[in-house]
Amino acid sequence: MGSLIASLASSAGGLVALLAVVAGLIGSGAYVEHRVDTAKLNAVELSYAQAEAKAVAESAAKQKELDDNALAASNAEVVAQQGIAQAATSQLDYLRAHPIGSGCVPYLLVRVLDAAILGVSPANLALPAGKSDHSCSAFSYDDLARTVTSNYASARANAEQLNALIALVRKAQIVEKH
Repeated sequence: MGSLIASLASSAGGLVALLAVVAGLIGSGAYVEHRVDTAKLNAVELSYAQAEAKAVAESAAKQKELDDNALAASNAEVVAQQGIAQAATSQLDYLRAHPIGSGCVPYLLVRVLDAAILGVSPANLALPAGKSDHSCSAFSYDDLARTVTSNYASARANAEQLNALIALVRKAQIVEKH
């Protein structure tokens, strides 16, 4: 090969031919190198696409589990709330069937209960004009019992919802850890 290069380099036309041969060798080497790089790039892109597909599938599976848990909790909560509502209705029906009767519900009791609801002192609530704490209010004991029973049912319903929400959040945290 050395004599071929020497003979080509000895003439002007040969020098051009030699440069053409060298350029061809360099170009084909670059082409081969480019083909190798493309193959490596394709392998990396395929690996990335597979990892991405796996991550998306895992995420979708976790989301489905969370959605299924939320739906089950929601359905259970509907049943629990219906039970609480039925119990309250039953209690109020019992009260209607067995009235307490008339009696004087003093303004003092009404003010104490209203203050408890509002979170203030009973002294902050004004009495109606011309009435004292021991005057009879416009409410009957039946009214008072219905109101208290309804409020307790609402408090139980709220507590049930809160407990169900806490359980759902804890379950979601367990799913996230896995």
